[in-house]
Amino acid sequence: MSNGTGDPQPVKGRTRLDWLQQGLLIIILGLIILFMLLTLYVAFVRADRYRTGDDSPQPVVLEITSLAENGDPIEAPVDPSQSVQEALRLSQEARAEALRAAESAQNTSDNLDLILSYLEGAAVLVGLAAGAAALFGMRNWNETRDKLETEIEKLNSQRQDLEGYKADLKNLPDSLRRAEALMRQISDADAIMQKLPEDFRRIQGMQQGLNHLLFAQDQLRLNNYPEAYAAVLAALAAADGQNDYALYIAGWLELQYISKPEQDGLERLASVKDRSPFLRAAYGVGLRRKAKDVEDQAEQRRMYNRAEAELIYALSESPQLLDLNFESYWGPVGGIRREKKAIDEAITAYQNALEVTPRSSYPMGNLAALYLMKAKAEPESGQRDDWVDRAAVTFADTLIFATAELAIMPTDYYHVMDIAQSMMMLGQRDATNFQEAHKRLDSAIHMKQATFKTLGVSLRGWRDLYDNCPDEWPEVRENLAEAIKRVEAAIEERKATESPPSA
Repeated sequence: MSNGTGDPQPVKGRTRLDWLQQGLLIIILGLIILFMLLTLYVAFVRADRYRTGDDSPQPVVLEITSLAENGDPIEAPVDPSQSVQEALRLSQEARAEALRAAESAQNTSDNLDLILSYLEGAAVLVGLAAGAAALFGMRNWNETRDKLETEIEKLNSQRQDLEGYKADLKNLPDSLRRAEALMRQISDADAIMQKLPEDFRRIQGMQQGLNHLLFAQDQLRLNNYPEAYAAVLAALAAADGQNDYALYIAGWLELQYISKPEQDGLERLASVKDRSPFLRAAYGVGLRRKAKDVEDQAEQRRMYNRAEAELIYALSESPQLLDLNFESYWGPVGGIRREKKAIDEAITAYQNALEVTPRSSYPMGNLAALYLMKAKAEPESGQRDDWVDRAAVTFADTLIFATAELAIMPTDYYHVMDIAQSMMMLGQRDATNFQEAHKRLDSAIHMKQATFKTLGVSLRGWRDLYDNCPDEWPEVRENLAEAIKRVEAAIEERKATESPPSA
């Protein structure tokens, strides 16, 4: 039989050749043992015949021999003739006994020669058997040695494998940890794969929301607030209301420009205010807007304080913060302080805003109004006229800055209103400015961005100018009063005509 590799198939652990060699060796050893047994048997048979044969020595001779061996003297017979005959007889018997002894010795010698010849033959057979055994033994030894070497190689290979297994066992904890980490990664990957459809829909929503946000920013730059508001609401819908920037824009528009918002803008800003200084500052502005509408003075002051704290906190982290109109958030801080009659602190805040936006009409126009407030608050001080003169110069700078900004953004409502207010206050220098101021005011009132809320902000500004107008500027006061009436009329008109924007 063959195992498929050309080698003899083992039969119960041994090959047929091994069985044949061992069988032949056993037969040779059996023949040798049989031959030796036969040889010993022949030798024993002959020795037994010798002991029981008729030619064995006679007692007389044995006796004489025994006496001779013992050294005892042999007594001579009394009768001489008889003694001679007896001696002859005994001599003949001794001679015959000697012949028989010689013959027996010869037989013994022959038997010994026969045994020796058998032994020589046995030695030859034993030598042959030993040679055969040595031949078979040598062959078996070579085969056994080859098998041992093969087994040793296998053992060495197994030992190397065991050493490798041992090293693997030492590394098993690390391997298990890596396997666990890999399993976690696979599990995470499976979870990610399961979420891919949902994530894909979310990404599509984010892309749509981003497109809406980009459109909203374009509309903000054009001061098209209703269109911007509709776009940002669409962005929030696409993002499931989870877009911080969209929430910020929506809240900002709802607080400042949208007359009938979909939701309270302050709530939107409150939901995201802790996520960045930018959003916290917007929330502070929202609090300020809300505080203006509160009738209870104690509650209003509390809200102003809270709004100022939020703004200062945000500006402490990022002093250069700008709002959607690219104005510094130091401006609302100044506005809050002005509402609280903290004139000096308000002036400092607007000066900070002017450092952030050095050619902006927004902080410059508010500084001019604060200088008039300072002059009215200190009528008897020696600096009162200085504050009035400083206000006139600042209004002139405001007109320059607003005109330059309007050239860049010709649809900006606040820039047109800044020009109208500055020219109205500069009418004390040149009365022709009053006519131009009213034209600018009329233009601002009829702008698309002139909503109920934006007109309300402007109305407070016109009233502050009227309340703090110097007594020596009566014509300015008269024109301010007329301007206030026109703005109030426009606000009443907006109340009746404005409707919520479509989302």
